[in-house]
Amino acid sequence: MWNSKTKRVLIILGVTACLYVFIWGMNADLRYTPFCKKLGGVTGASATTLWKEPYTYSVCKPAFLSFTGNLGISETSSNSHETTADIVIWPQGISNYEVRLDIFVPVQVDEYSSHHVAKSMMLDQNMKLLEDTPENVELYEQNLDKIENLYHKAYEMWGILGSEQYRQPPV
Repeated sequence: MWNSKTKRVLIILGVTACLYVFIWGMNADLRYTPFCKKLGGVTGASATTLWKEPYTYSVCKPAFLSFTGNLGISETSSNSHETTADIVIWPQGISNYEVRLDIFVPVQVDEYSSHHVAKSMMLDQNMKLLEDTPENVELYEQNLDKIENLYHKAYEMWGILGSEQYRQPPV
């Protein structure tokens, strides 16, 4: 039915596909399960969430055949129960992390209503701005206490992010 060259190609493709799925599964399991366990979640779940007022911690394992998952921490206002700031953390390699910070800024629509708009910026694992536009620098400086607190919470929960100075509780 098939000649030996076609069989060889199909075997190589099959082995390659199986190897890729195996590597993906090991990456998702080895990299993200320890983070899920620290939240007290189910280790086989694709996403795990823990709510400790006023913070929500989450771990999302990579989707099937993707190598990118993330960790997240959201801070919620105690009086309005609205998210005021959050960070999304992407593991990069063994001990490097990329972080997106979202600060939720209130915007008045009219005299009766308002909503919040997320202002986002990228940070490195040591809390340094990666895109230092004037708008980002101003927002960063205005919210430095929130940023330090979120980094500290990441260190408390997972033992990641920040240099030694940010591993201490904010004053």
